[in-house]
Amino acid sequence: MTMTMILILWTVAGITSGDNVSNNNTTTPSVDEIQENAADELAQLDSTGPKQKDNTNQAIWRLQDAGVSKQSSAEDLWVVLVDTYSDLLSVRKQLAKMELASSGLQKQLDDLQQFIVDHDTYGTDYTAYTKVLEETRQKRRTDAIREKREQEAARRKVREEARQRLDASKKLNALERMYDERGFGPIGQDVYTSRSAFFYGPVAGEDGKEVQYKPTRSGGFKAVTIPSNRELDYSVMTISGSLLNGSIDIRNIGIAITFFDEHGNQVGAEIVEIENARPNVPYPFTRKLDMALNRPFASHSAYVLYADQVAIP
Repeated sequence: MTMTMILILWTVAGITSGDNVSNNNTTTPSVDEIQENAADELAQLDSTGPKQKDNTNQAIWRLQDAGVSKQSSAEDLWVVLVDTYSDLLSVRKQLAKMELASSGLQKQLDDLQQFIVDHDTYGTDYTAYTKVLEETRQKRRTDAIREKREQEAARRKVREEARQRLDASKKLNALERMYDERGFGPIGQDVYTSRSAFFYGPVAGEDGKEVQYKPTRSGGFKAVTIPSNRELDYSVMTISGSLLNGSIDIRNIGIAITFFDEHGNQVGAEIVEIENARPNVPYPFTRKLDMALNRPFASHSAYVLYADQVAIP
């Protein structure tokens, strides 16, 4: 049937091509012409393989029985083509029904063969065996559905967690940009410190001048010039800065600030503790500490000692 359609389509294409335009208005050939054309077509098959030649022969004879050949008009070929395609659709429907029935029979055959294999375990009652088999299949289907739902739930959970992490990351990045613009940098555990200032006082008794601001009775300040050109006392240093709690919780926070000379030796340290530090609130501090050095320190570092959440009753 398929070969017949191929030949008909090929014939239609040949008739409607530019080389055969002149044949579009030809009339239906006589029986003698059809037989002569069929003989010519069979003669062209001598160089083909046996299987292909046999199929082509059958297709040609079927076309000849239908009264068409290469010389047939497009109108006649169209009628044969429609009839042939209609038959093909019917055959396809019948084939689909046969395949469906065949699959059911094959399933029963597989069950019967498995029953023969398993009869030592399940006995010789085929009805009971099929019931057990169906229950097993039902359980497998149920397990597959449950597993699919669990996998989908797990995928949804992963997507939700990823979205939450992304949102938290965006929020954290925005906060960090804000902290950086205000001079705060992270030192760990969501604790931030500001840029700090360090001061060495002059040695007592030295000459020089400096300006100090003293309060007046009217509530203002008055600049007073005093000797300030003095040698600096590096044994004592004042540090001033701020500490910020970057967590959403109220916490007790303690940090250590250490100072080092150019060789990496620690020459001073100070511990700053803030109790009940609220989120995103800077807490300023100023400390005076002793230094084990007769020159300015070379570097310093800050790290978190503790950051404990405060229990709110």
